[in-house]
Amino acid sequence: MKKELTEWASSEKISLNFKNSERENKKTGMKISILFCSKKSHDCNFYLEFKTIEEKPHPYKLCSYYNFHNHDLDLYDNHNAISEDISKRLISLRKTTSNIQILTALINSEFKKNFHWRTIYYQLRKINDLEYGKLNEDAMSLVKMLENDANNREGFYSIDTNENQELTKICYMTKRMNKLINTFNDVIIIDGSHKSNRFNMHLLDVVVINNFGKTSTCFLSLLNNQTYDSFHWALSQLKSKINGKPHIIFSDDEEALVKGKYKFFWII
Repeated sequence: MKKELTEWASSEKISLNFKNSERENKKTGMKISILFCSKKSHDCNFYLEFKTIEEKPHPYKLCSYYNFHNHDLDLYDNHNAISEDISKRLISLRKTTSNIQILTALINSEFKKNFHWRTIYYQLRKINDLEYGKLNEDAMSLVKMLENDANNREGFYSIDTNENQELTKICYMTKRMNKLINTFNDVIIIDGSHKSNRFNMHLLDVVVINNFGKTSTCFLSLLNNQTYDSFHWALSQLKSKINGKPHIIFSDDEEALVKGKYKFFWII
C-alpha cells in the first residue's frame, strides 16, 4: 500500500510522512495508521486515516481524511515521481553530459516532468552507488589497491583524513612514474580538473616531457578542495619523491595552485 500511496502523493505534488507509529486496539485487534503531510510542522492539517479490515489482499481501508493544505503544493516533482523508465534514461544520458542542469532539462522535456536539479543529482548518486558501491566503500577499495601496489610493485601513495576518518586527500605514483619524474624533471606541468568525478574531488595531474617530446603523467592526486593547504600537501608529497630541482614549472592561473607552486619551487 505504501507504494500506491507514494505514487498518488507524487502525482498530487505532496509529500507524506510515513514515519508515524501504528496504533492497535487491544480489544478488537484493529490497527489504525494515520499519515500526515510532511509539512505538519507548519500546522498543515492534512491527514489520511487507515484501519485494518478483514478483506485481503488489501487489509487497510481509508476511513477518514482531511484533504486540504494550508500551504502551496510543491512546485517540483519529488523523487517519488522517478519511474523505472526515467532511471533507465538517466543511465543512458549521464555519460553525454556532466552538467546536472542540462540533464534535468532533458529529463523534464522528455517525460513532461518538473524535477529540480537536486532531485536528479541525488538520483544519479543512488544509481552510481548501486553500480559501483557506496562512496566510502570505493575509498577503502582505492586505498587497499594502492597499498597493494606499494607493497608489491614499489609504488608510492599517501592519504590524509579528517576528524571523522573520511578520506580528504590522496596521491599516487607508480614505480614507472617515479622514474619518469626523476629522469625528465627539467620541465614540470601541473594542471587540475574541477570535480569531474562522482566524488566531487579535484584531480591534480603532474606531467613531464619525455625524450620523445611527449607528455607523460608522473603524479596524480585527488583533493577535497582547491585551497592552498590542499595544493601544498599534494606538492609536498611530490617533492619528497623528486631528486633534483625543476627549472620550469607550468600551471594555470589558479591562485591557490600558483601560491602552492611557488612555495613548492623554492623549498625544493
